[in-house]
Amino acid sequence: MSQRKVGNKADIKQILEEVRGLDPILSNPSRLLIMTILFTFGSQYEHEIQKLSGLSWGALFSHLKTLERAGYIRKYRVLTLSGPRNMIKATSRGIEAYRNFLKKVLKLTSTIKI
Repeated sequence: MSQRKVGNKADIKQILEEVRGLDPILSNPSRLLIMTILFTFGSQYEHEIQKLSGLSWGALFSHLKTLERAGYIRKYRVLTLSGPRNMIKATSRGIEAYRNFLKKVLKLTSTIKI
């Protein structure tokens, strides 16, 4: 098993501050997965996100609600030939938060030498 090598206590403090600075909403793996789906594929029907993510309907509903309250997604109804469906779209705020989260994680991984 490899050990993480850090220089001194200042390095450790910096790393811990970077971890603490990660977006708590996107730090959840399920919400990060939902935002990755929306960022990668664009707006999606709710049932497509459920299929792609593998989340239960209850978990999906809960995570979508959290993302919506944070202003990261917008949920709206669309009419289809099969009837009304919920469409989920990442907002500009959500896209910016997602990009910033990834940048911080990349910076963090470059800081920690394995």
